[in-house]
Amino acid sequence: MDPQSNNRQESENEERMEQRKKSKISFGKRKRKPSRYRKQNTIIQNLAKERIEYLMEMALQIHPNNLELANRYVDLARKYSMSSKILIPIKYKKYICHNCKKLMIPGVTSRHRIQSRKKRGSRYIITCLHCQHIQHFYFKQKSPKKKKPND
Repeated sequence: MDPQSNNRQESENEERMEQRKKSKISFGKRKRKPSRYRKQNTIIQNLAKERIEYLMEMALQIHPNNLELANRYVDLARKYSMSSKILIPIKYKKYICHNCKKLMIPGVTSRHRIQSRKKRGSRYIITCLHCQHIQHFYFKQKSPKKKKPND
């Protein structure tokens, strides 16, 4: 091999190495664009959240006239939340039975009681009248503050 071809190869190799270094540096500084899938997923989740809220509002409004339709709305809202992996808002979730997944309206389809117990605090008891499932919510009684002795 002649020395000119060696020099050409070396210079080409050096150019390639420089291009690689530049591409690595520029790649590290660039921010990645959000993927199309992520954008679609957030749009689907926003739509599902709106539908869940709308269905639960309609279920609470329609329950005096048609309890079966209200339960159907609750079932649809649950399906939307499961398929889009969104939680049902807490303000609506307290109206759904954990066992039979039906609408619980105080005095109509559920019984609400407060039970006070000495030295152990109190509890709030909700009983579903469809399946007789009982939920307990405990809350402690405030202990009286001790008075400081006067010096």
